[in-house]
Amino acid sequence: MSKLGKLATLMNPGIGRRIALLAFISLTGVIIISIASIYSFQSIKSSEARYADGANLKILATQINAAALNMRRAEKDFLLRKDTKYAKRYHDHATHVMALLKQVPKYTTDKAELEIAASLEKSTDNHAREFDNVSNLYKEIGLTEKQGLEGNMRNSVHAIESALKLQKSNADLMVKMLMMRRHEKDYIMRKKMKYLDRINSRQKEFLTLLKNNHYPKSIKNDLTAKLNSYVSSFRAYVKETQLFKRELANLSIIYAAMEPKFTEIAKHADKILAISSREMESVRTTAVTTVGLLSLILLTVVSAISWFITRSITAPLTRLKSSVEDITKGEYEHRVPGQQRKDELGNIASALDILRLGALKRVELEKEAEEARIAQSETEKKRQIEAHAAEKKLIEEEIRLKEEAEEKRLADRLDMAEKFENRISGILNAVSSAATELNATSESMNNSANSMKQESISASAATYQAGENVQLVASASEEMTASVAEISNQIGNASKASADALSSVQNASEKVNYMADSSDKINEIILLINDIAEQTNLLALNATIEAARA
Repeated sequence: MSKLGKLATLMNPGIGRRIALLAFISLTGVIIISIASIYSFQSIKSSEARYADGANLKILATQINAAALNMRRAEKDFLLRKDTKYAKRYHDHATHVMALLKQVPKYTTDKAELEIAASLEKSTDNHAREFDNVSNLYKEIGLTEKQGLEGNMRNSVHAIESALKLQKSNADLMVKMLMMRRHEKDYIMRKKMKYLDRINSRQKEFLTLLKNNHYPKSIKNDLTAKLNSYVSSFRAYVKETQLFKRELANLSIIYAAMEPKFTEIAKHADKILAISSREMESVRTTAVTTVGLLSLILLTVVSAISWFITRSITAPLTRLKSSVEDITKGEYEHRVPGQQRKDELGNIASALDILRLGALKRVELEKEAEEARIAQSETEKKRQIEAHAAEKKLIEEEIRLKEEAEEKRLADRLDMAEKFENRISGILNAVSSAATELNATSESMNNSANSMKQESISASAATYQAGENVQLVASASEEMTASVAEISNQIGNASKASADALSSVQNASEKVNYMADSSDKINEIILLINDIAEQTNLLALNATIEAARA
């Protein structure tokens, strides 16, 4: 292929290549939009994931706060109600708080937040250990008045009081014990160390009174031991309660340090939620805008290319359609456009132009054939006119011959009738003469019979001559038939006249019968002549038709 041909092919590609190009551009646009959509979807998905992490962290922070509050409530319930089941609840809530704190790294990667979560987890563990210390101290002190150190003090006081009730002069000692019990209750209520000093003073006063009392030594020793046991239990109670107070304060300090961190986790979750919400909205807006603009641009480009390619196909097709309509209407003068194209439409245009030229050539040939047919028709008309003239001339000649034959036939008929009449007259005259003379009649009848025989022969000869005339001129056959019929009538009249003559002359009957037989034979000959005449008429008609055809 030459460079010009290659350039024409590139500038004017085939329809298949154009459609393939359009499909490729459309597919490329779809791929680009798909890639942009996938990227935007991934961005939206990532922002939604971050937003979901923020929401989950918010929920988790709420759950942590709720669990911490439940833990704190269980602590307070244990301290107020002094029931170990609340200690168990505390540990359950503490364990739940630490489990929730372990989930924080799932929803955030912020270092500070992770440090806060780890710190809270550690603080929760410390708080739980401190709560164990507090609960153990509380158990040692006594969850009820009958348990722990408080139970011991109560038992010791009851033992002293029971022992004093058994003794007389116990009023001062009972007062001292009541005073100590009052100091005990004041300490339990107020937790002041001064009540320990007062207990110690009342102890000394009690022992002084007991020493100066007249009780037996064993009783004094027993009361002294019980008092010392009571005071020791109280001192231990004071020690444990002071330690419990410090541990409880420490427990509150630990939780107080934890509370801001719980709030910090919730604030961080709100912050992540707000940031991710704005980011998600921005990503969505950017994604929609990007995909929309990209789709609009690609749609515009693809539409323009599609219009151009479609136009490059439909415009030539429209011109080809116009050419086809012209050819359909029988207009073959205009050349089919687009034959210079190197694509399928150019091939169609070339083939259509070949069809146009063929149709034009066919029209020219048909025109020439029509002209030839018209010339031949005129020649045929001229020939028919000449044939008609010849036929007319032949008919005139036939009429002339027929008239001549008619004249000749009439003349022959008159001559024959005259001869026949003369013969009949002779016969009648002979018969009439025979009536007068019998002998002469017989002889005359014999002569007449001989004459009749000769006349019959003459009639046969005349008939033969008439047949030859009919064969020569076909149109004279009908006239000959009429003449023969007239002759037959004349013969019939002659037969009648002969019959009359024979009836008048009985002697001449045999001769008359002989004449009748002769007449019958003549009739048969006449019938034969009629048949010959009819056949002659048919032959003449056929000859006329053949002459007309020729």
